[in-house]
Amino acid sequence: MDIIEKELDIKEAMLLALNGRETLLGNKIEHDLNYYNDPSVLDSWNISFFAQRNGTFNIKTVIHPFDIVPLNQGQCFSPSSGVFTVPFHGIYHFYFAALKMKKQESGTGRVTIQLVKNRKIVPTLRKVLAEVHLDSADWYGWFPLHLQATVDLQEMDEITAELLEGSLYDSGSPDHLLTDFGGFLITRLYN
Repeated sequence: MDIIEKELDIKEAMLLALNGRETLLGNKIEHDLNYYNDPSVLDSWNISFFAQRNGTFNIKTVIHPFDIVPLNQGQCFSPSSGVFTVPFHGIYHFYFAALKMKKQESGTGRVTIQLVKNRKIVPTLRKVLAEVHLDSADWYGWFPLHLQATVDLQEMDEITAELLEGSLYDSGSPDHLLTDFGGFLITRLYN
């Protein structure tokens, strides 16, 4: 009889443990459902921007200002400075597109553009994420330039697009903008 009672005690303890685990899992599911359906949480994850320039650019610095910003979810992009400031740790994707000016208008066939992380924060933390070079030599056409980078960033990192050499062209028409800078959060990470 003692063996049967011990087995019953063991089974009862296992049943209690399973019931406790079921309660914990049920509470976690309820928490997660409430958390992920909370609009304030969802909004904090919706970080994206898309900005366009409406003019030629030939200064060797951060490309700015961006005149038209149809998307700036999270308000992390500054159109006046051309700087995106990372709100929290995560994986982000950035892209930049422009058109090189014709040699006869820009005086050079060369152009170099970089997507840069932490340009001014700490010089040793500066990192080139993507770079494009074009040397059209004596060609007199128009040349599209494209950059992309997907990167793990920390809170307060800064991302900029920089012109190192040459000139970018834009039509000057609000219906035909050619210089675009954008980015978005892919997934938020927790340290």
